Amino acid sequence: MTAHLTAASPVDSAGSDAAKDLLAKLSESSRAFASTLERLKSLRRIAGKKPGGYALHETIAAARPALLAALHGELGGCLLVVLPTPDAAERSFADLLYYLADCSERIALVRSRDEALGAIESPSERSARMTLLADLADGAPRIVLAPIAAIRQRLMSRSRFDELRFTLHPGDEAGWERLQHRLFDLGYVRCDVVSAVGEYAVRGGIVDLFAATADSPVRIEFFGDTIESLRAFSIETQRSTTSIDRLAITPWEDPATQSPHLGSETIFDYLPSDATVVLEEPYTIAAVANALDEERNRERHTLLADEDAGEALRAELSATPMSLRDVGALVAAHATLVFPGTIEMGEHGTDWAPPVIESFVFECRPVEHFNRQLGLFTEAMREWVANGEHVFIVSAAVLRTIDLLQAAQIDVGRRARGGVRVDHGSIESGYWMPSLRLRVLGDREIFGAPPKRVKMRAIKEGVPVTLADLRVGDYVVHAVHGIGQYLGLRAETILGATQDYLDLRYAGSDRMLVPVTQMHQIAKYSAAEGQSPRLSKMGGADWARTKTRVSESLAKVADELVKLYAEREMSRGFA
Repeated sequence: MTAHLTAASPVDSAGSDAAKDLLAKLSESSRAFASTLERLKSLRRIAGKKPGGYALHETIAAARPALLAALHGELGGCLLVVLPTPDAAERSFADLLYYLADCSERIALVRSRDEALGAIESPSERSARMTLLADLADGAPRIVLAPIAAIRQRLMSRSRFDELRFTLHPGDEAGWERLQHRLFDLGYVRCDVVSAVGEYAVRGGIVDLFAATADSPVRIEFFGDTIESLRAFSIETQRSTTSIDRLAITPWEDPATQSPHLGSETIFDYLPSDATVVLEEPYTIAAVANALDEERNRERHTLLADEDAGEALRAELSATPMSLRDVGALVAAHATLVFPGTIEMGEHGTDWAPPVIESFVFECRPVEHFNRQLGLFTEAMREWVANGEHVFIVSAAVLRTIDLLQAAQIDVGRRARGGVRVDHGSIESGYWMPSLRLRVLGDREIFGAPPKRVKMRAIKEGVPVTLADLRVGDYVVHAVHGIGQYLGLRAETILGATQDYLDLRYAGSDRMLVPVTQMHQIAKYSAAEGQSPRLSKMGGADWARTKTRVSESLAKVADELVKLYAEREMSRGFA
């Protein structure tokens, strides 16, 4: 939970009040930003292709997530942000989780599919993509952050996606056999026990399914061809938890990843007509796109020159991503805001983007870095407060920061002219907006500590292995079911489709087949020379207890280290 701190209440739990006040200050106090908002609102009312976009100059990457959050708060609806690289998208995503903590479900990060030969996509990433497509198709308000590589990739057609979606309810005549065939046709993988999103298992009158957009797997109980109940269950224990009244099912396999000719549309086809598009540094976007094209051309020439390369591999590289000019044409159908970079001069490298109708200047600068020199930090704070500046500090070490300021006799709380606010959270970097007399600092600037980067939820555990790493008899660790023994590779045919499976043996007579497409869940077991581990029991409960004991032990060690580190830092700061 985000903690808002004031001088009267050092630990207040008022949510993200400080972040809301900061965003309100941007919208209400900046003429340049307010003018840009009004122009974008007018531009959205124009049907069809827009005459161009608007540019907001002299912003920096650290300040843009706050501007995006304020923009979304004022415009609402859907906001598509195109960035040069995946790292830039992840940084903005992490900061937006702070600024929009109360509605974090609206923030979506799109990662490009790995187009390397033989690459296996993480189920969590595919789930995130399918969930986003479903949300956009339903018209849900979203801030979508996407690197240019993801923007250029083809997706399943919108009409096909809508056609294949369906919803299950208790009492539906879904058909026992028909549901299994529908799941298989949508790309879901049949397995013995559901252990990852995108899988389903069948036994008795029950179908276990982890649907693409679901937060947890669901147990579908049938009576004949009628659904009797829907119940969520735990992957670790395989035990049912709560009853649910509906289960939305979207495609799991994207045809665009299977054949370059099946996917012909892009994320723009899923956007509503009144969506706003933001381009962060079009010149850099073009440079990154050109570099990706050159790399792809080198791979294509190498592959086509190899006589041993199969037709499937040649076809995989024959799919050409959308050109930048095509991207620009799709952007032009929406109200567009451009954040130019510092090196973007003239039209070279930016002619693919919509022309700029009018430009505004919103000066943002990097803020000072103190790198644990706490004396310099408190001295600068006194100077800023005396000059009537507003200082927002976003820190994971709130109490420590409050103690530091109070020891330096710096008041914390709202003031009519200037003032200091401290809020719990994490941002990548701070920034200074001179026209607003506003400074925002994070832990990186004060303590030299890197921010905590938010990772996409995944079920990976340990270092993934390849088939070349495994020998019959090796011990492995499955992310959910624990320690098993590898017995070899088997080809099995299920519903007419043949696929390779890893055959794993567990305690007793339990056996499990893991599709090679789910190898990210497998890590090789490490133990002392000559020692054999005890095999886990199937179902995950045995392994879950083991992980809990280890986690508790590690947590105790971590708490002791954090306490020791904090004591050392505080003693240095006040020496």
